Amino acid sequence: DAEGCFWIACFGTGRVYRVNVEGEIIAEIELPTRCVTCPTLCGTELVITSASEEHPQEYPWSKEYGGAVFKIDVGVRGAPLNKFKMSVKA
Repeated sequence: DAEGCFWIACFGTGRVYRVNVEGEIIAEIELPTRCVTCPTLCGTELVITSASEEHPQEYPWSKEYGGAVFKIDVGVRGAPLNKFKMSVKA
């Protein structure tokens, strides 16, 4: 993000962590499904995708929101995009 931190989804835990450059967890978001997959920032909103529950009999609470997309305002913007120009030499 704009402050140099990473947002990491931990599949199977239902959690997304904000980790600083020293590797310390400085924020945690808990979601109503275990199968969180990919966080990305859009403005100051963190958009988090999820997959369907792989074990619905074991984790019935996770099944209802598996495959959902979640959005939460985290108050920090994403890092600026890197510019890239590719040149191909034949």
